[in-house]
Amino acid sequence: MSFTNISLVKKHISERHLGVFEMENHAVRLSVSSPVKLPDYNIQVGSEKVKGKEISSPVQEDISFTSGDTIQLLHPELIQDTVVVASDSSLGQVYVENADYSIDYDNGKVTRIISGSIPEGFSAVIYYLYYRIY
Repeated sequence: MSFTNISLVKKHISERHLGVFEMENHAVRLSVSSPVKLPDYNIQVGSEKVKGKEISSPVQEDISFTSGDTIQLLHPELIQDTVVVASDSSLGQVYVENADYSIDYDNGKVTRIISGSIPEGFSAVIYYLYYRIY
């Protein structure tokens, strides 16, 4: 007598997200009294983060590429697609992500792309939103 059948195999395949090695930014609504079941059962201990967007106005920082091509921002865990890099606070020239600069969203780092429009040693203004880590 077999304990495996086709419906049981299909259930395990759909629940395990076979072929997925990394999941990020899975939105859930937390409740005071109820646990939340995440869609991946193979979470490594210590790899999970609970993040919350608690600010609605972007942070403004003045940055300068005088000491190198990579700048560490004040906050890590930037929210995807919320970063704007400009020549000044009046948005005189807005630079393009992945053409003029790249972003390490997890670590809060901005890197000037050498072939882009941001000159070496240039000062700029960056606006962004970030997550609070609980």
